[in-house]
Amino acid sequence: MTEHQTPGFMTGFSLLLPVTLSTMAIVLLAPILPQLL
Repeated sequence: MTEHQTPGFMTGFSLLLPVTLSTMAIVLLAPILPQLL
């Protein structure tokens, strides 16, 4: 990564990270939640 740290990229990354993590959590917890309830 050579001098490509633009503010737009960092903003997009900081916005996409929580969405990606929440999506992964939902996908991983979907088969487990019915068993816990």
